[in-house]
Amino acid sequence: MEISLHNQLNALESAGPVRLVAVRPHLEYLFRHALVQEAAYASLLKGDRRELHLVVGEALERLNPDNPEELAPTLARHFEQAGAHDKAARYLTRAGEYASAVYANGEAINFFRAAFEQLAQLLRSGTDELQAWEARILELRERVGDLFELTGLHDSARENYQKALDRTVEDDRTG
Repeated sequence: MEISLHNQLNALESAGPVRLVAVRPHLEYLFRHALVQEAAYASLLKGDRRELHLVVGEALERLNPDNPEELAPTLARHFEQAGAHDKAARYLTRAGEYASAVYANGEAINFFRAAFEQLAQLLRSGTDELQAWEARILELRERVGDLFELTGLHDSARENYQKALDRTVEDDRTG
């Protein structure tokens, strides 16, 4: 006997661990308690979690093609957890750009730094697009340096600019 997702969600709601919070534009359920959510998440195998994050991230992309900035942090988190480093870096960069545009400079710096990490993962994987990832890292380093400069953290700004410069000089020597 196959139980539909709708029936499973109704059963969970009746049992108490989740509650329905929205019907439109999409069904939305929340766990009643964070500990229940954590326990459910921890019970998934690591591979299943990664796959679930990928499916959720891709579904959110499809369902919200016009709101990438609004959903960028959420999409980034799902793609990070899925190990989809390119997409995670793209959405972390978008989230950083949006945060920077509304003068949330600390948040922007954190998003851009997280994007570095995702791009660094791609570099370590040795993909064919090495130069493209390097260029994106250099661009992000400069943006982070600019944000540090705006916030008066001149030493941190100089450090980021220097890292970008060092990498550029290194590329010139090897190129």
